[in-house]
Amino acid sequence: MPLSHVTWTHGHAVAVEHPDRVRRTWLAGFYARIEADAGTTLWIHYAIPTPVIVPDGGRLNPTAVRVRFRTYYDSWIEKVHVYDGERRIAAHEPGGTAEEPLGWSSSTWASRRLTIPGSPEALSGIGVSLNLNYGLQAEGEEDPMHRIEIAAVGCEFYS
Repeated sequence: MPLSHVTWTHGHAVAVEHPDRVRRTWLAGFYARIEADAGTTLWIHYAIPTPVIVPDGGRLNPTAVRVRFRTYYDSWIEKVHVYDGERRIAAHEPGGTAEEPLGWSSSTWASRRLTIPGSPEALSGIGVSLNLNYGLQAEGEEDPMHRIEIAAVGCEFYS
């Protein structure tokens, strides 16, 4: 199966599922920064441009997603779910495989890749959902800046 397309969407194209849980969202030309209080978890969502049918009339198979991010203080990406329209085609959660562990955190820009099991045919639009975890605050500690920044989210397609 040859690689046919890789599509990305920019980090500032984010949709926050529960905006009331967010302290501040900053959408800049270079990323989305999402800040929240310690102890908060929330989902954010990205719509990936999806070439469903290629010129020869065949369908493409989404085989992996990629996330470019960085985190601050005690924050991390806890879960990654991938959807094709209403159909969930992948769910990566803590305790994943040794090749694809979750609990992603990095104080410098990092890129991570997760495979989509079975490489199903794309039937509609691909959506990538990230569950963000903003850790805990130690007793007596000042309120630290819990934040996660997303630069881009992408998907690899094979024909």
